[in-house]
This record gives sequence, structure tokens and C-alpha cells, in this order.
Amino acid sequence: MRFDAVVSGISSRCSAAALALALSLLSAPVGAQPSSTDIAMAEALYREARELMDQQKYQEACRKFEESNRLDPATGTLLNLASCHEQLGLVATAWREYGEALLAARRDQREDRVQYAEERIRALEPRLSRLTILVPPEVAVDGLEIRVDGALIGSAAWGVSAPVDPGKHLIQAEAPGKKPWSMEISIGTEADSKKVEIPALADAAVPAITPPVISEPVAPAPRAPPAPDALAGERPIPTGVYVSGGATLGLAAVAGVSGALYLSRRAEYRRANGDPASNPAAREELRDDAQLPGLISTISSGAALAGAILTGYLYATRPARAAAGSVRVAPWVGAGAAGFSFSGRL
Repeated sequence: MRFDAVVSGISSRCSAAALALALSLLSAPVGAQPSSTDIAMAEALYREARELMDQQKYQEACRKFEESNRLDPATGTLLNLASCHEQLGLVATAWREYGEALLAARRDQREDRVQYAEERIRALEPRLSRLTILVPPEVAVDGLEIRVDGALIGSAAWGVSAPVDPGKHLIQAEAPGKKPWSMEISIGTEADSKKVEIPALADAAVPAITPPVISEPVAPAPRAPPAPDALAGERPIPTGVYVSGGATLGLAAVAGVSGALYLSRRAEYRRANGDPASNPAAREELRDDAQLPGLISTISSGAALAGAILTGYLYATRPARAAAGSVRVAPWVGAGAAGFSFSGRL
């Protein structure tokens, strides 16, 4: 089981009581039902990120927290990611992630997480640097698009002071029939405020129009008459393809059902493991109950993959239909007997 604990490096910025509360946070329940492989990888990434945080290697830790949260979203992982970005000085990113964690904690009715996220949001708000994009009415032509670091800024956000991380930011503007415009602006580390007014875009050069070339219609070439034996050379689908394909679909269904059962029982185990008042023996029983469907899901998934490969091979190597009048001779060997078989079309 993965325990989500906010890194100790944040203790210099919050009280001891808030730190103790943060260290007790557990991961959020599974919502998107990730696969067992994703869950295992998310767990490994999370543990590596925690070790990197202890070593103050925040850049690497943040990347691993992000991937862990993408594979298996958890409120505790998101809180750790926000803390990691806060250590890097990405105040706006951390502020946004604390806000996402706050919404998730309220949804899950986790009051301890709600209080901690609210505390960090209040602490970061005075430090936020902000950027305001101003668009005069005469500049707001039809189809005008404004982007900040590649992200589209809708017209409702024009003139709004938005939190941004410190550093350099690229601002771009473009519209149909206009030359694109761009500029780069630097934002200070904390509590900086910048405004950028978009200028009127210059008209783009109109390309010369070349008249279309009209060619005479060409009559289609006459079709050749069909061969006497039109079926010769065709590759019918053998029965083995249908049998293998049906078995593959059945195995895939077993893998899906057992995988869903495994994830459901694993979620019950995680909830019980996060409850200090739960019985240890009951928690172990829940964990054991989740192992069998997990094993069945893994085996049936591998068998379904093998079946899919076999089905594709049988389909790709199916023989062509023999031409009329051709006869095939093939040797055969049986229990205590041997001979030749004849097949073909007359």
C-alpha cells in the first residue's frame, strides 16, 4: 500500500502542527480504475520521488510525482507534487495543485486534507506573481487568438490578472488575414505584476490567385474480362481464425472482470489500511482476497495477448484457394499407417 506523506522540507514554511497533519495524509481512493500495472508503476514512482525529495533533488522528484499521479491519481500524491513545485519556486503551479487537492479532499470528505490545502493556499496567495493581458477594442478583430506559453487565453480572461510562475513567458497573437505577433516577458520570483497590451496586428500579404487548369475528361479504360476461374487465388478465412478469435475474446472478458474485481477489493483494503481503528487480521484478509482475482487477471491478460497473436498469424498465413483443375498431393502419417492425401478442384 502507498502512504502519501507531504515532504519534510516544507516544515520551514508551516507550523509543526500543520506538518504533523500533512504527514498523516493517506492517498485518495481509486477513481478512474487504473490497471494493476499502472498502480504498481505509480507506487514505484512515488517511492522514488519521496527519496529524491529527501535528497533535495526537486526537479527529478516533481517529474516522478507527476507521472505517479497520472497513472494512479491520489490526493496525497497531488499534495506532495504541490509541495515539490513550491520548493522549486513555482508558486503559481503549486497554488493551482493545492486547489485541485482541496476539491478532491472535499469530495472525499477528508477534513484533515481540506484544512492543510487551505492553509497552503492562504500562505501562497500573497507570493503569487500575476500577468494581465490587455486587448483594446480596436485590436479585438474576429478570430483573434492569444496564447501564453502555447495555452489559449479566451476572451473572457482578457484583462484578468492571472497567477503565473516566475521566469520567461512567451505571448503570441494571431488572427485570420493578419501577421502573427509575439513577445517574451520576464516575471519576478514573488508578488510581481506585469501587464501586456496586445498591439493591432498588421495585415498579411494577399497571395496571388492562380486560375485553375481545366483538363479534358479522360475516358476510363475498358475493364478486362474476368478470368475463367474468378475464385482462384482468393484467400478464404479458415475456421481456426474464428475459433482462436472467439477464445481470445473470452479470455479478454475474463481478464476485464477479474481485473475490475481486483481493483474493487484492493480499494477496500486501502480504505481499511488507512483506518487506524480497523482490525489488522481483517486488513490482511482483505489483502488476500484481492490477490486471487489479480492473479487471474494477469494470467488471462497474457493468454488473451497470446490468442490475439495466434489469431493474427492464422489470418495472415491463410492459404489461397486452389485454381480449377489443380490437385495437391500431401504426405500423412498416422498411428501405424502412412500414405498420401489428394485435394483440389476439378
